[in-house]
Amino acid sequence: MLRAENLAYGPPGLPALVRQLSLALRGGEVLHIEGTNGSGKSLLARTLLGLHPASAGAIENTFSGFRYLPQMQNKASHLPFSLRDVIGPQQELFGLLSPRHLALAWNQASGGERQRALLAQFFSTSEPLLVLDEPWNHLDKNAKGQVKKLLRQLLADPRRAVVLISHEDHPEEWLPGIVIHKINLDRIS
Repeated sequence: MLRAENLAYGPPGLPALVRQLSLALRGGEVLHIEGTNGSGKSLLARTLLGLHPASAGAIENTFSGFRYLPQMQNKASHLPFSLRDVIGPQQELFGLLSPRHLALAWNQASGGERQRALLAQFFSTSEPLLVLDEPWNHLDKNAKGQVKKLLRQLLADPRRAVVLISHEDHPEEWLPGIVIHKINLDRIS
């Protein structure tokens, strides 16, 4: 469903961060990308999705669509909408928020409440490929557990796959029986 052969990528105008990376991801599987800050984890995800050009190599993506949740940043933004506006009209909360959270203004919600609203909106999709970039940022233990449960349920469908970018996680511990391809960008170049 997603394959890369001899992939090289890096920031525009700079030497490639990684060269000759090959991988394959099929439905029902997870690609776990880990590495230190600045190692190119997010850039790899964007390159695999076709949102950033590769320096070399080939990428084949046969997924019919994807949903990408980038890292939550800009914590000081003052956007004139509520968490209900972020989640959208479907109002499915996936156990991440309670109805009382929905009226909170974006700029009054905590980082964790914002991240949970973004995740609730993210999980409302039926896209076959889900890409989560540091989804644990700002989440408490209970919210992390709920996201892990949602990912386990999603991966029960062999037509869906996940790319997970994370510093702190060991997905093999909470995704037993799921094929997990690990890429540690600190160990390759």
